[in-house]
Amino acid sequence: MFILFSLLLSMSALAKMEVYLPAVTEVTQKSSYSLFDILVVKKGTLEELESLKKIKLENLSKEEILRVVKNNKESILLVINEENEIKQSKSLSKEEAIRKVTNYLTVQCQECIYEVQISQIPSNARFEFIISESLFRNQKGSFLIPLKSDTSTTLGWFSGTWKAFKKVIVLNKWVSQNSRLVSQDMKEELKEVTYITDRLANKDELMGRQVKKNLNENTILTRELLIVEKDIKKGDVVKLIVGEGPIEVQLMGSAENDGQIGDYIKVKTPLKNLSGKIIDKGQVKIE
Repeated sequence: MFILFSLLLSMSALAKMEVYLPAVTEVTQKSSYSLFDILVVKKGTLEELESLKKIKLENLSKEEILRVVKNNKESILLVINEENEIKQSKSLSKEEAIRKVTNYLTVQCQECIYEVQISQIPSNARFEFIISESLFRNQKGSFLIPLKSDTSTTLGWFSGTWKAFKKVIVLNKWVSQNSRLVSQDMKEELKEVTYITDRLANKDELMGRQVKKNLNENTILTRELLIVEKDIKKGDVVKLIVGEGPIEVQLMGSAENDGQIGDYIKVKTPLKNLSGKIIDKGQVKIE
């Protein structure tokens, strides 16, 4: 059974960060601890995760944990077991390492499920692993984290690998080049996305769009697989909007090049050529 420890002014005001304390938690034995050492993040930002390092605990009792959460009632939503145990390991805790790595990955993608494995970790508990977001920046599938001594000298490393899984839109059949996607072509499945660098697309973005090439069944659909369809094409008649608010002038012109919403293009008018930003199909705003 869980206690939902929500320390908020009202039920309608949700905490910024959602965390929980497992029934059994293992940490490396050391002289002082923070919430960062013991909690698992369900929802939150990198800044909120880093803030947990500053919230110190006088001891590892349930009462102390609830006390410090109460003192930070504007930012933390905590789920905690009625019965919980925190174990202190005399060697570097592999479980703690996995928990902290998973937390950093979770704030990058809260819809993802992660599997983290430790490849190598020294057994000397005198070391402290110094973990930060920069160790995961632009990294895919692996990590290498330094171990520091009391003098902050790097004396070793621990390493591991991770996999990310997420519900994505995939094809449920083979489709040919230039085909337009329809609802029956697609389904949602949990897939590994660890090494995917292309931008994943949702079903609304995919409906009716053409694909660049032949695609096999079970292909994960990304925006890069779609033909870019221009919102304005060269030669189209477009509406130019100059100014804003009560003083706004509209005139017609001819597009000098192609573009999508957000692109800047040139527009030919009877007076002169102007440059502006595409704000909608057939509309360009002069800034």
